[in-house]
Amino acid sequence: MNFPCGPLDTIQLIALILFGILTLQCLLGIGLGIGFLLETPLYNIVTKLNSDFNTQAYFSIYAPHLLLIIGSGLVAIPIILGIFGILRRRWRYLMISLALLSLYMALLSGAVASGFAYFDQLKVNLQNHCGQYTTNTTCNSISTIYGCPRNDCIGRLDEIMHASKQRIGIISSVFLLVPLLTSILIIFHMRQDILYFK
Repeated sequence: MNFPCGPLDTIQLIALILFGILTLQCLLGIGLGIGFLLETPLYNIVTKLNSDFNTQAYFSIYAPHLLLIIGSGLVAIPIILGIFGILRRRWRYLMISLALLSLYMALLSGAVASGFAYFDQLKVNLQNHCGQYTTNTTCNSISTIYGCPRNDCIGRLDEIMHASKQRIGIISSVFLLVPLLTSILIIFHMRQDILYFK
């Protein structure tokens, strides 16, 4: 395929395709991250619990969501630099793109780690708050929302909170594949023909 900058080889074309997939992944990551973060009724319960007991402890379940959203927004920069570096054959732009792709993969790895981590303090906080304050309306509404006896609602809500984290952890682990392949392909091409770039 010919471009104003000259013909592109197979590796460069594959890299451009991967950058295109990475663009879709960027948009999907932001959408899924925000969508699952604002998922009702869990988000409403978390915000009400934080407000009722004057704490931010329950927002810890949204750490993987935030890492996915931040990483998906950040990856737009290496996508632009990477495409420009391939089309214009600018070695320095590809180096910057690789560095930012590494940062993106680090954020995704953090989302995976926090997504699958078990925060035992969540259940402790729920027991301390909802177990002691039996008249709290938010705690009482949990049994109605999730259809569970009040004595079992703490464990049920703890499971739902961790399931929300794990869902983002699985998505982030899948998202690691494309930037990893893109980085390997760029490194291989630069190693193969490093004098090809200005």
